[in-house]
Amino acid sequence: MYKIHGLKLRLEPTVQQYELLAQVAGSVRFVYNRALTLEKNYYKYSSEYVGYNELATILKSWRRAFAFLQAAPIHPLQQALRRLDRAYQDFFNREKGPPKFKRKYQDDSIHFPAPDQIQWQLAPQDARGSNRLPQIRLPKMGWFKFRLSKHFNVNSVRSVTVKRHGVHWFLALVLEESVPNPSPAPNKAVGIDLGVKRLATLSDGTYYAAIEAYHKYQEKLARLQQQLARKVKYSNNFHKVRFKIRKVYEKIKNLRMDTAHKVTTEITNNYNEIYLEDLSIKHMTASAKGSIESPGSKVAQKSGLNRRILGQIWGT
Repeated sequence: MYKIHGLKLRLEPTVQQYELLAQVAGSVRFVYNRALTLEKNYYKYSSEYVGYNELATILKSWRRAFAFLQAAPIHPLQQALRRLDRAYQDFFNREKGPPKFKRKYQDDSIHFPAPDQIQWQLAPQDARGSNRLPQIRLPKMGWFKFRLSKHFNVNSVRSVTVKRHGVHWFLALVLEESVPNPSPAPNKAVGIDLGVKRLATLSDGTYYAAIEAYHKYQEKLARLQQQLARKVKYSNNFHKVRFKIRKVYEKIKNLRMDTAHKVTTEITNNYNEIYLEDLSIKHMTASAKGSIESPGSKVAQKSGLNRRILGQIWGT
């Protein structure tokens, strides 16, 4: 059978390439936010939105007006407009809320939809015959080294997206591969109770320990955030400390996701029917602060509980 799935690989860019990726991602974000501003103004007066074809025509004039857009590959810029067009379609169909502006470091991505524009060197060798890191060539950006954590067939690649997570850049590949039919899980059912003292307790008595990733780095984060507050805003030292904070948050995220993947893999391999609570996490983690007229009680305790709940990534 054929399966469409994703593969995430870490890039190893040089300092110059790191800056290039940030510049191109900034160009994509600029086009998206500029188009969103246009859409909001158009919707304000007409209650309609501008479609992709019209935005693509406007993009040509933007590229003539801004030199940095000409330096960026065209397809990621067009894909930013397609994402915005799809977001407005979902908004008008009442499937989602209105689109929001993209933010630096949080929404940095460069999408290449055409795999035939991508070149690969999965097993390069130097003059002495020893293996080096594999490389990928991105349009108008050159060759980038990456870590091959899992082998794949380059002919199965359907799209490539370069994303920034924390302080690193990653390749997010969409693959369509022929895979053997999965072996069925044992004919067993299980119910799962989610909690904060224990991440998950199964109906057969099995349980998994709570995720303590944030608690592990809480003191370190507090020290770094205290240092950041004492720096001159946007100075070199300010950016250095902020970079360290992003690295800590990336470690916390990786620890959480590692636990989530291991737990869910073990459960799905052992049971073929899984029942979960239908929890409203948004309401469970609402603030207890209240208002000036009716202030809440035990605000600090509720804040700590909310942090523990969100730290267990129940939604994931």
